[in-house]
Amino acid sequence: MGQQLPRTDVSIIVTPHCSLISALMLFEPLRAANRISKQSPFVLNFVSIDGLAVIASNGFVIPVTKSLDELSSTSVVCLVSSYDQPAELKIALYEKLRRYSRHGAVLCGIDHGVVMLAEAGLIRNRRISVHWEQLGAVQERWPELDVC
Repeated sequence: MGQQLPRTDVSIIVTPHCSLISALMLFEPLRAANRISKQSPFVLNFVSIDGLAVIASNGFVIPVTKSLDELSSTSVVCLVSSYDQPAELKIALYEKLRRYSRHGAVLCGIDHGVVMLAEAGLIRNRRISVHWEQLGAVQERWPELDVC
């Protein structure tokens, strides 16, 4: 019998109108790793601001398992977001992301999530990649970031 792998909590935060394919491309390899390893090294949760299902940009519903308030701690936070999120959503989300960061969580942004992490002041002295449509705007707004 092999050694038990440590478990990593991965919280995938989805916002309204996010890309379903982006969320699933993040989720699926981790789900497959759990199945193949038979030890489930990843605890996976889809999370929304209010704990309610999120409608993706293509109209599909993304079920979630927790709200941001129910997420007390996590090892990895992946923000999958789209453009034009309401200010009140951003305020609540950025506060929580800063708290997770202070407590040592690894943060990553997918699609517009990278921009939102920068808006929250959570990307410093890092090399980041962004969608080509956002490249110029990100370089202009945050010239200190190494954007590729």
